[in-house]
Amino acid sequence: SRELSANGASFDAMVVDAIGSTLVQKLVRHLQTLMRKRAESRGMVASRRFCPGYCDWHVNGQAGLFGLLRGETAGIRLTESLLMIPHKSMSGIVGIGIPGSQQRNYVPCANCQMRDCIGRG
Repeated sequence: SRELSANGASFDAMVVDAIGSTLVQKLVRHLQTLMRKRAESRGMVASRRFCPGYCDWHVNGQAGLFGLLRGETAGIRLTESLLMIPHKSMSGIVGIGIPGSQQRNYVPCANCQMRDCIGRG
């Protein structure tokens, strides 16, 4: 999309960028489903996914996640401004717990201080 934009094809760049975002979201949803099924096969439950920059989790949480990975980042780099390279990368966590725990039904909006968030619904 950057190359298209640099060559004056702004509309095409926007479409390619939107396709990339959609594909990443679909992949992340698929991975979350696989994690939930794997947890359930072991008698556990899984939470929703949480990502730095969402649900009142400041984007500086990105550095903490990358630190936990100890270099095992599949080639994804974190810039000083906490952006990931390649551009269409995502990070986050999914909680795994025992049935009856709060993992499955936890809704971050109840504890979030961002009262004007569009995700509140």
